[in-house]
Amino acid sequence: MKLKITPTICIICAAFIVSACGELVESGARADLPKTAQLVPADTFLLVDIGDFNGLMKKLEKTPLYGLYKDPAMRPFVENFTGKLIKKLQEENDAVLKTVLDPNNLPAGKVAVAAVLKGNPDDALEPTVLVISQWGRNITRMKDALDKSALNTVENGAHRSVENYRDVNIVILTTETPAKQVPDVANYNPDDTNLRMKTVPAGLAKNCYCFLDDCLIVANDVDIAKFAVAHVKGAAGSTLADNTDYVSAMADVGPEHDFDFFLNLRQLLTQVIAGDTTGQSRMEMANLGFDNLASLGCSLGINAGGDNSICGKTVLKTTGARKGILKMLETHNEPLMPPRFIPASTNSISILNLDIKRAFDEFCSIMYGFSPAAAAALQQPLIEAGDQGQAPITLRTGIIEYLGSQIVIAQSINKPFTLSSIPTETLIAVSINNRASLEKSLSLVHKRLMVPNNPQPTRELLGHTIYLLGSLGFPTIDGAAPLDFAATGPRTQAPLVRTAFTITDTHLLIGTEPAVERAIRTLAGAQAESVASAEWFAKAKSAVPSVVGLACLEDTSASAELMWWMLREGSQRQRANIGLGSSASVLAQPDLWQFADFTLLPDYSAVKKYFGSFVLFGASRADGFQLEFKFLNPRTKTTD
Repeated sequence: MKLKITPTICIICAAFIVSACGELVESGARADLPKTAQLVPADTFLLVDIGDFNGLMKKLEKTPLYGLYKDPAMRPFVENFTGKLIKKLQEENDAVLKTVLDPNNLPAGKVAVAAVLKGNPDDALEPTVLVISQWGRNITRMKDALDKSALNTVENGAHRSVENYRDVNIVILTTETPAKQVPDVANYNPDDTNLRMKTVPAGLAKNCYCFLDDCLIVANDVDIAKFAVAHVKGAAGSTLADNTDYVSAMADVGPEHDFDFFLNLRQLLTQVIAGDTTGQSRMEMANLGFDNLASLGCSLGINAGGDNSICGKTVLKTTGARKGILKMLETHNEPLMPPRFIPASTNSISILNLDIKRAFDEFCSIMYGFSPAAAAALQQPLIEAGDQGQAPITLRTGIIEYLGSQIVIAQSINKPFTLSSIPTETLIAVSINNRASLEKSLSLVHKRLMVPNNPQPTRELLGHTIYLLGSLGFPTIDGAAPLDFAATGPRTQAPLVRTAFTITDTHLLIGTEPAVERAIRTLAGAQAESVASAEWFAKAKSAVPSVVGLACLEDTSASAELMWWMLREGSQRQRANIGLGSSASVLAQPDLWQFADFTLLPDYSAVKKYFGSFVLFGASRADGFQLEFKFLNPRTKTTD
């Protein structure tokens, strides 16, 4: 059983960031600048843009997240966390880093990072980077910090020079770069199992910075810094604002634009393909269907109004007819109606509507493009033809053929939480179109291939056959040690949990044996009501369009309770991973546990009021794919 990275984890991580920022302060008046897209080159492939940082932080003050940070019950944890962080900050020798991380020295206006690919494919991993930030009255501190940092760089062997450009002094720091080994992109050979490298000779690197009023411009290329300076001062010429991919992508996201993100996938792929003299990259991209990618645009809104505290929209743009992986992921819109057997105890449910048969056929086509032998193996019989003339069973004709066009993943939380029990149960449901034929195939596959030596491979329950599989033992999360193993002293006996599947009139159900059994009882009306009757689900569903291609709904209040318990238990045992594994690497970093004493967290009942629910939904479009998400405010209004 694996613990997913859920919106709840993101909320808690963000809470740490807010607590580190301290009280939000007004950073002073700032100069008016053109839109960021008008300050960067037209061939910018990446842009991260916050138009008004101080405004963004003020909006955060109105969210439940900020309410959580300010709650008196959180004060011991927050003060301990920020105290350690400030102490660590004071130990740093980097003047710029100390200034940027100072919670009383936040930017005032625009904060943006742009990246432009260099002409040489070998430099694709080291693009030209431009940073534009406005600091209001804090600009003096930034000037002092950068001057100190430049002085230290010179003392370490760099050369400092100043170039006046349009009445702006650009400070240039030139340092020698050592020879290095880089992948030999131009001579990539797919048949060579060893990645070919080549030596890039030693050279010179130039980093620069300059100030225009309260605006700081930093770049690793003097020309791009000059480009930004010129356009701040009103110069004409093509910019990202004139790039059709950018304009199209950003027109489709929003309307909230507190934070924007743009990635020009067409340009990235063009450079990758152009740099490959073997043609292998072009073939691979075409086979996967990625040669039709155009761009990725994202926007984020804070305190978006109504029931939303945070909302966002993402659009992946494509060109031409989709194929490969993009074809596999095409969804079709259906009403958001969870199957009746999903129990009311469910705290997270995801529904995906896609043509499973078409997706499988497209996958076989992709495999054939890479390895005809592997594609042929997918068509081989799972069970050979019988002596009595029974037809062979293949994956495509014996199983995939009888599947429908809906995949449901539901997770329930088991309470009370203990160190020796499974905290969550997951149930996967796949719609079917022919129960009798599918059960005939799967029962034979189960008997012959899955449990050939099991004397009791099945059992009956309320008119359904439960097909039992192997025991999982105690669930490790992403391979990490479970919680009871983190404790000192004798280890408890790990419980055995069997996986199982069953077939209903409408769905193939797969999960732990208790989850499958609970679904059967719910379907028969012999247990709790379905998730459709849950209060959290009703509110979350109201924030989703009536028909969608995919939807994910989560009761973050329930998920946060589990995470809260795991953090406190893990901290008591001084185990940084506490079974979270690599999937929650942010929370498993030793530095985080060095600063955060989770034993100081209050009882969850004191903060439950700050957690609501989360929805993500999307659909395929003629020109790509669209996703939207919303963090919904708690059902009970929090105090400011």
